[in-house]
Amino acid sequence: IRRLMETHGSTLLFTNTRPMAEILANRFKLWDVKFPVSVHHGSLSSFSRVRAERGLKEGEVKGLVSTSSLELGLDIGRVDLVIQYNSPRQVTRLLQRVGRSGHRLGKVAKGIVVVQDPDDMLEAMVILSHARRKELEPVKVPEKPLDVLLHSLASLLLRRRRVEVEEVVELFGKAYPFRGLGKEEVLKVVEFAQGLSGRFLRLSEDGREVERAGPPARLFQYYFENLSMIPDLRQYLVVDDESGQPVGVLDDSFMAEYGEPGVKFTLGGEIWKIVQVFSSKVYVKRDEDPVGAVPSWIGEEIPVPFSVAQEVGRIRRRVEEAFLRGRKEEEVRRELAREYGVEEGELESPLSEMFSQLREGLPLPTDRRVVVEKVGEFCVVGACFGTLVNRTLARFLAQTLSSELVETVASRIDPYRLVLRSPSLDPERVVSLLKGGREEDLREIVEGSRFFRWRLVQVARRMGVLRKEVELTHSLVDKLMVSLKGTPVFEETFKEVVQRDLDLERTAEVLRLMRSGEIEVRSLGERDHPTPLSYQVWRQHRVGM
Repeated sequence: IRRLMETHGSTLLFTNTRPMAEILANRFKLWDVKFPVSVHHGSLSSFSRVRAERGLKEGEVKGLVSTSSLELGLDIGRVDLVIQYNSPRQVTRLLQRVGRSGHRLGKVAKGIVVVQDPDDMLEAMVILSHARRKELEPVKVPEKPLDVLLHSLASLLLRRRRVEVEEVVELFGKAYPFRGLGKEEVLKVVEFAQGLSGRFLRLSEDGREVERAGPPARLFQYYFENLSMIPDLRQYLVVDDESGQPVGVLDDSFMAEYGEPGVKFTLGGEIWKIVQVFSSKVYVKRDEDPVGAVPSWIGEEIPVPFSVAQEVGRIRRRVEEAFLRGRKEEEVRRELAREYGVEEGELESPLSEMFSQLREGLPLPTDRRVVVEKVGEFCVVGACFGTLVNRTLARFLAQTLSSELVETVASRIDPYRLVLRSPSLDPERVVSLLKGGREEDLREIVEGSRFFRWRLVQVARRMGVLRKEVELTHSLVDKLMVSLKGTPVFEETFKEVVQRDLDLERTAEVLRLMRSGEIEVRSLGERDHPTPLSYQVWRQHRVGM
């Protein structure tokens, strides 16, 4: 990466997470404190971000390590090269990021993807292929977002003291997301809002108009505090209670589910127990016992689409079919490299891994096959269904198995596998659940997910239930889960989770295909060691869990 930076005028180095951006920037400084590189992401102060942008624009900085904070709309001057560290995960991400370079007459945008494992290589190769074919991920437009509806009502009342309900329906219905908006839906939101403490609107006595209520300052405050529908990602500094030294950061999403004294979690490879939460800081102490510790996470993960993961699965199936026909590894590698426009050497590691597994007489997880194996306490389910479907399947399996075993079954996922942890797990039971799962089983997992709790807080803020400065605790979110059930806030939260975090529709279709046998589900039983295809990732998930 340094060599690439040194041979270009200015470089943007994109990562998929804030921690990785910090790690890369720190590594550069450790190797050479004078190397002109800086970091830019949403957790930094505006002063730090502007200074980094100015440094790149004026040539003081050779490279800028960034997350999505530099994808859009910032004037950072001339950029000669974009480096994407790890797979970009989506075609639109790749094109948007690489498109930040070459902004001069006669120049062409230039980007390089740096990968670090076989899954990453195949995924990036598929994404590059989709980009060349101009196949972008479809845009999902939110359907009748109720938080936007309430905020838009507030904007009307800023100009006029009252507005007729019929006019609201007609006016808002002209916008594509609100096509088909009904009077009942508007009244539902208004009736909810007029019941809030510190309300700013109400329904007239005859039910025909929406009018201002309460001090005008409350209406202005609600409107201007919620100008953006982008989630307000508040972060909490984690501090070692004994030394006073910072340990890391946790996001709202983690605090919404686990932010209580006594909770143990993993961060930076160590076990910590929460002592207290005070003034946006989480005070912790080290703990030696890993039992009950939950993995920490920061921010929203960029999901790998179903279509990309499926194509990776098809490549595996092609390799397996070629192996069974007696074709040599070098021949298959040459064919794939030519078809996908990559160097043969770049496919050496992925194909070597697949051929090693096939030589052991073991099947590969493909687009038409799920493979289940258990090593020790860990059950690995190879499934090429992408981030959202695998996340939904993992929630379904973990929740069902936890109820059956009367013990916690932990889970982690990536776009190509699920990892479940419990000493009592039976791989044959996992197979039977996958073959027998139905859509009605999936709907129960939505409200119990950590995504639901975090998004409930975000929607509650956008709909005037919570002020933005309110600190999150587990008990506060518990109260919100009870008090807001059956309200527009709860309804909007469910829609957002299903659209952004889980994929019920696609998962239901995958389960149907597994029931019918169109997708094979194969158990490798309990093994002494992981299969070659899952070994490296098994180790990573094992550490994380």
